[in-house]
Amino acid sequence: MANPYIVGSPVLYSQLYGRDELIEKCYADVNNNIWLLGRRRSGKTSVLCAIKEFALEKKEWFPVYVTLEDCFSDDDIKKSFLRDFRDNLEKFDIEDKYQPPDGEQDFADSVDDICRWLNERDIGLLLLIDEIERIEDLGGEGSRLEAKLRGVLGRREPRLRMIIAASRVLRTRKKVVTSPFINLFRPEYLGAISKEEARKLIRQEKNPEIKIQVADEVMDEILEKTGSEPYLIQYLCHRLYNEDNSLRIPTDEDLNQPDIGLKLIFENDYQFLERDEQYILNRIAQGHQISSASIPVELIRLGYIKKVNNHYRIGNHFLETWLQIKVVRELSPLDESSEEYDLSATDNKLLKQFYRLVDIFIIIFGLGLLLFEFAVLRHILNPLQVTIVLLATVILGAAILIFAGRYTDIIGETIFYKLLSRVVKNIQK
Repeated sequence: MANPYIVGSPVLYSQLYGRDELIEKCYADVNNNIWLLGRRRSGKTSVLCAIKEFALEKKEWFPVYVTLEDCFSDDDIKKSFLRDFRDNLEKFDIEDKYQPPDGEQDFADSVDDICRWLNERDIGLLLLIDEIERIEDLGGEGSRLEAKLRGVLGRREPRLRMIIAASRVLRTRKKVVTSPFINLFRPEYLGAISKEEARKLIRQEKNPEIKIQVADEVMDEILEKTGSEPYLIQYLCHRLYNEDNSLRIPTDEDLNQPDIGLKLIFENDYQFLERDEQYILNRIAQGHQISSASIPVELIRLGYIKKVNNHYRIGNHFLETWLQIKVVRELSPLDESSEEYDLSATDNKLLKQFYRLVDIFIIIFGLGLLLFEFAVLRHILNPLQVTIVLLATVILGAAILIFAGRYTDIIGETIFYKLLSRVVKNIQK
């Protein structure tokens, strides 16, 4: 029998686990437009398609699904919108056919016109847009489209709702965060699913043609390592699946040697985090504890971090391992036999920043000593003034080192002591 676990492709509504409540909530919230917010492979597309299927069953709202992934112009978006509209029209009991108006229309005009046509038949338009962040790639055309869609949504007359899906990249772009268009949407986060639903997914309980045999210890190991994230469950179970419909125990290779696809997913998510969020993840991955007040709530809602026994941990084993390896690779190569760390061998920004601050400290400290000697020799300063100058120099230098320490704390004690050793050697020279 073929492997039943789906890795990569959108999951059908009938095979979706742990999202029923979210799907019904999004559909029933008739007074709000909704923004599905999640990491890559969190199931945003699957949820949007499931909402479409749910709406087609209810026939209260007319769903039209549009993905901007393969759209490179406003005209591409309009064609995708009209194509799905015509496909879904056959599933509604509407006697007369839609006749588009004469003249050229862009995407927003088409949405407005079709929405009014549906409203006249007591049906609302539910517009589902996937990969909404791609609208920025359209440049000025995208900005005009965004403004026109906002105008359509802002009217009271048409029964129009929008549910959009986007990665968290939008939150880190000031231009979009402050956009009046985005501010029309209420966010819904896609993180981990419940352990009960995760067990059903592992056993493939919605698949009537298969019954997965899984031992309790294997089940517990999968739940622990994946953090109950649907994609990671599918990914790991796909590796563990045997042809006799059983799941074997994960090996070290299964858990600690992820494929290139998983690495690219983590890399993509990580690069769009804010600097302080990256710092928090690295700290936790290295075993440090972070106070609750320091952790942005979105990191928890999106599954980057979870709370276990009053302590914060990385949301799943695969991300934690990737973060730990990432730190090591950024700081390598370190030659343990060499007393000097070759900065030219790496482009690590943290170390460059540290060296720059250390050099500033050495310069300030050296200038302070020169001023002190000059003042004593010339008898310009009295003893109290000399003491003040020395204290000010030491405090300023210490402050710079403490500031530098914030950026090197995640590096680890071994590297930190190597750097301090280099500082001492420079001062001695």
